[in-house]
Amino acid sequence: MAFRAVLNIMALIATFTFSSYPSVVFSKEKIYLGFYAHQSVETIEEQYNPFFQYLSDSLPNHTVIPRILDGEHLKQAVRNNQINLLFI
Repeated sequence: MAFRAVLNIMALIATFTFSSYPSVVFSKEKIYLGFYAHQSVETIEEQYNPFFQYLSDSLPNHTVIPRILDGEHLKQAVRNNQINLLFI
């Protein structure tokens, strides 16, 4: 139950964050979500897949792209503005 509440809150934040961006009819805007790989990539994907799917369904003009990275690669991606929303 608590996990579902967290998913709903995170989706709400993402909706407000990205709904103000202008959308293009012919292409979807990509949203890169950064996740710190504190577990295996497979475990994190399995755990957060419902959230990724929920965001994709809730933001029809956007493509949600999760990036699960170790500490150094995550820092580099943030420095290079390759992450829109970071989860630690």
